[in-house]
Amino acid sequence: MRLFLNTLFKDKLRSYQILSLLLAIVSIMALGVAIFFAYQSQKQRENSTIENISPPTKNIPMYDQIMSIVEPLQYSGLQALLRDDVSLQIDFDKPAWHLKNIHRFDHEGNILLDENRYGLCGELASYTYTKIAPLLSPLYNIQFSQVAESGFFLQPKASHIILLIQDKSDPSKIFLLDPSLANYGLIDNFDNYLFYGNRDNLEFVKEQEKDVTFPVDGGTPIFIQNNDILLLTVEAPEGKFDKENFAIAITATQRFKYSGRYVLIVRKTQGKIEFFENPYLAKQLFSPENYQALKNKILFWIENQN
Repeated sequence: MRLFLNTLFKDKLRSYQILSLLLAIVSIMALGVAIFFAYQSQKQRENSTIENISPPTKNIPMYDQIMSIVEPLQYSGLQALLRDDVSLQIDFDKPAWHLKNIHRFDHEGNILLDENRYGLCGELASYTYTKIAPLLSPLYNIQFSQVAESGFFLQPKASHIILLIQDKSDPSKIFLLDPSLANYGLIDNFDNYLFYGNRDNLEFVKEQEKDVTFPVDGGTPIFIQNNDILLLTVEAPEGKFDKENFAIAITATQRFKYSGRYVLIVRKTQGKIEFFENPYLAKQLFSPENYQALKNKILFWIENQN
């Protein structure tokens, strides 16, 4: 009897072991199937994402070639301001102020960028035009367009310059190219731009103008950094504006904002020069070397107004 029970116990144990083994095998197979389908699902999602991203660029003329020209460019006039041949002169009678020798041209009349990559919107647009025109001719027409842009170049004072590329075989198909912000695609995809007018060329390039003039209390962008656009302005503090009372300032305006914060203002009040600065903000926006160089340049301009 005992032998019979032992044999029966061993047979049941063996059955349980076999059943456990089979369940383990089935579980492993089920896990493998689940992993396989999860992998396939992930691949399908990745392929779907790639398909959603890639096709828009396929129908944009010479997309890769043009973006290879645009992407190295940087929206910045700081390098130009720090050149030895660039000066700031104030006309206290008009009143107005001028940046002298800010634009440079080669022997063919094309714009020269500082270090072949730095410039402001008109310079970058003109430079890009000369590079892409041979790629797109004669199938496309290229024009300059003056626009407002809702991030940094807000209306009504905006004077941002971009390029519009029109398919001659289908004039309704227009592409926007903004070298300053590296935007390129169908114009319908850019509802953050407001268009003021188009032209075949830029006047300052056509006339080879090296100088730029601004009204007092008006200014020019310097560069974009950390979601801020920085501007250089000449101001009339407390409504006084003469050789003994004026200011040169750097302000930073955050994206989508109208009012800016002073980073630096060098002011002449009754002939006395005063500095006001925001060191914390300056540190966020400038390298120490560039900030010191710009301070020195502004102080030089202040001291040398006739």
